[in-house]
Amino acid sequence: MRKFAVVVMCLAILGQNVFADINIGAGGTYSQSAQKFSYSFLFEYLFPIVPGILKAGPGAQYFSSDGSENSKPHMPIYAVAVVNVVPTSFFVSGRYGFFLTGDPLETGGTYYAAGVGYNIAFGLYVEAVYTVYQRNDSDLEDDQFTTVRLGISL
Repeated sequence: MRKFAVVVMCLAILGQNVFADINIGAGGTYSQSAQKFSYSFLFEYLFPIVPGILKAGPGAQYFSSDGSENSKPHMPIYAVAVVNVVPTSFFVSGRYGFFLTGDPLETGGTYYAAGVGYNIAFGLYVEAVYTVYQRNDSDLEDDQFTTVRLGISL
């Protein structure tokens, strides 16, 4: 899964801004249960739907394990929409899709997220995202988990 994330990042760098915005980012999540920090990488390819206001497109992220007993690396693949709050530099975002886990025995599940962010300058922005993962495997006791991520992207 790490190789896939590296390939996606390389393709993003080579094909930047042909007809759309490419978001490449890094972020982190702090797990209170494990008392550890995990990292994430983001790639989104956003097409302007309403220029200056609404962008949408596909996206993917890679999240490392936070070191807790039940934590595994996972990768959400999703559709994303970003709405700019005109005339400010603030925006809101929404993501919906599915996630794959680092364990081939697990099926993954549904992924959705909502975020708010601020465009700083020169394509750099900061975003706080609330994320929910709903596992498809109903045999698990803990079939839903949430995270809050703060990231900086270019």
